[in-house]
Amino acid sequence: MKQKYFKILTVILFTISCNPSETNIENNIRQHIDQIKIIDTHEHHGYPWMKKHNAFDIGMYMYADLISSGMPEFSDSMIQDHNVYSYWERVNPYLRYVRGTSYHKQFIKNLQVMYNLKSDDLTKAEYLRISAEIDSNYKNYTPWLNAGLENLNIDFMLVDKVWNPFDPIMEHEKFGYVFRFDELVLDALKVSKTNKITNDSILSLLKKHDISIKNLTDYLQFIDDIFKAIKANRVVALKMGLAYHRNLSFDNIDFKDAEAIFALKEKKKDQIKQLQDFLVNYIVKKAGDNTLTIQIHTGYLHGNNGNITNGQPLQLIPLFRRFPETQFVIFHGSYPWTGEFIAIGKEFTNVFVDVVWLPQLSKTAAVRTLHELLDAVPYNKICWGGDVGKIDETAGSLELAKEVFTEVLTERVRKSYITEETAFDICDCVFRNNAIRIYNLRIQN
Repeated sequence: MKQKYFKILTVILFTISCNPSETNIENNIRQHIDQIKIIDTHEHHGYPWMKKHNAFDIGMYMYADLISSGMPEFSDSMIQDHNVYSYWERVNPYLRYVRGTSYHKQFIKNLQVMYNLKSDDLTKAEYLRISAEIDSNYKNYTPWLNAGLENLNIDFMLVDKVWNPFDPIMEHEKFGYVFRFDELVLDALKVSKTNKITNDSILSLLKKHDISIKNLTDYLQFIDDIFKAIKANRVVALKMGLAYHRNLSFDNIDFKDAEAIFALKEKKKDQIKQLQDFLVNYIVKKAGDNTLTIQIHTGYLHGNNGNITNGQPLQLIPLFRRFPETQFVIFHGSYPWTGEFIAIGKEFTNVFVDVVWLPQLSKTAAVRTLHELLDAVPYNKICWGGDVGKIDETAGSLELAKEVFTEVLTERVRKSYITEETAFDICDCVFRNNAIRIYNLRIQN
C-alpha cells in the first residue's frame, strides 16, 4: 500500500513540476528564432573551386582539433588527389578523440541539417553517402546555395573574402562586401622598398596598370583611392584580422615620424610596428569619416600553434577612445577573454559585440557568456555570424547558435529575469535588427 501511495505522489509532483506554461517557453523561443529572417554578420563564403569534395570539406574547424589530437596534416598531394577513402583512413583513427568538442558538434550538425544524418557519430557508410552528395551538390553550387539560404531563412550575409580582399565582386546577391584591410597595413613595408604597387587585384580595383609610391604621402593617397573604390562597389563594412600577424596595441604615431620611417630602406622591428600603427590609425579615422563600421578579430586564432595572446581585446581600448566617431564590432566573444569582451561592450558607446564563432569554439562558454552579456550589455549591441566557408557549414553554425540562445533565454524567462516577449525581442535584435542598424544596411526591417 505504501509503495502505491509513493508512486501516486511521484506522479503528482512530476505533474506539478512540469507546468505547461513553463514547458512551452523553450518551444516558443525556438520557434520564434526559426521564423526570423537572419542577417548573418560574418562569413567567408565563396564558390567551390576544387574538382572533388567529401564530407570532411565541411569540417574546417574540426580539422584543427584533429591536428591538435595528433593527426598528421593533409599533404598537398593528398589535398590535390582528394581521394574519399584516403581521407577516411587518415581521419577516422582520430575522430573518436574530438567527439566531445564543439567543433565536432558543429560538423555533425552540418551533416544532420543538410544531409539527414540521424546519428551523433559518423560511420564510414554515412561518410561515403554524404561525400557523394556533397560532391554532386558542389558541382552545381548555385541551386544548392539558394536552397540552403531559403531553408535556413538567411536574408543576407556579410562576406569577408580573406583570400582576395580587393575583389569587390560578390558571387551572390545576398552577399555583402566586407573589405579586409590587413594588407594595406602589412604590405607598406614592401611598398616602401619597391616604391610601387604590384598586386594585380589592387590594380584591377583601381583600374590602373601601375601605381608608383615615392613616399608616405603617396601611400596615404593610395589608401584614399582604395576607399573611394570600395565605396563605389557598395562595401558594407571593414574587417581587421591583424591579430593573426601581430598584437592589437596601436600607438598614436605622428605623421612626421611615420614619414621618416617609411623613407628608410631598412627598418627595425619597433619601427615597422610604428609604421603599421600609424596606418591603422589613419584607416580607422577614414572608416569613421565614411560611416563604415570596423569588425575586429579578437581572442582565439583559427588553426594550430598560433600566438593566441595577440588577440587580447583590452589592447584595443586606446584605439576605441582615440576614435569615438568610428564604430567597432569586436568578434568571437574574445574567447578566452570573454569577461573583457563583455566589459568593453558595456563601457564603450562606439563598440558593439558579436558572438560569431563562439558557440563553435565552446558551446559551454557561449552559454555562460551570453548570460553575462545579457546581464551587463544592452542587447541592441549584440550580433551573430557564422564564420564559415560554405552554406553546409553555416547550417551547423546557425543551429548551434539557436541552441545557445534558446537555452539561455528559456532559463532567464523561467527565472523571471525577463519576460517571454523580451526574449523574442532579443532574438529579433541579435539575429537581424542590430546588424541592419550597425552596418547601415539597405534592407527593410
